[in-house]
Amino acid sequence: MNYFMMSKKFDKQSFSDFGLEWIDGKYIKIKDGSEWKQCYLFDFGWGKEYGFYKLPLGNFDELMSIIFQNDEEDSYGAAAIILEMYPLKLKEYVRSVILSECIDSKLIILEKFFQLSNAINRTKCDYMNISDIKNEYEDWKVVANYFQKYINN
Repeated sequence: MNYFMMSKKFDKQSFSDFGLEWIDGKYIKIKDGSEWKQCYLFDFGWGKEYGFYKLPLGNFDELMSIIFQNDEEDSYGAAAIILEMYPLKLKEYVRSVILSECIDSKLIILEKFFQLSNAINRTKCDYMNISDIKNEYEDWKVVANYFQKYINN
């Protein structure tokens, strides 16, 4: 729990539930003096979980490296931010992984945290025309088909 803190089934509802204090307009973890930002994180199917991320928030590559560490809370937190802020970069990354014929454990982790076998358009469609939206969906469908075949083998 180094980078993200989130509720599980909405069991935490205030910053104090996470061991944070509101000091000078900032959420501070007293144990180490780190600053955190409030956000909504991973949606396990019942809505986005309330949580926080440690500042500064990393870029796409840093967040992706968190996915492959062994802290599940950090991994789901990083996945939520990637899905929110970097869906196109995620699509490019996943395509490169598929083309590189990477190791099985990497595919398993990507499926777990991004549910890539589910054929949905993860790209933000605000300000896109219908043709671009359809193209994005088709791209994600190719990814989903690959992961569906992978899972079934």
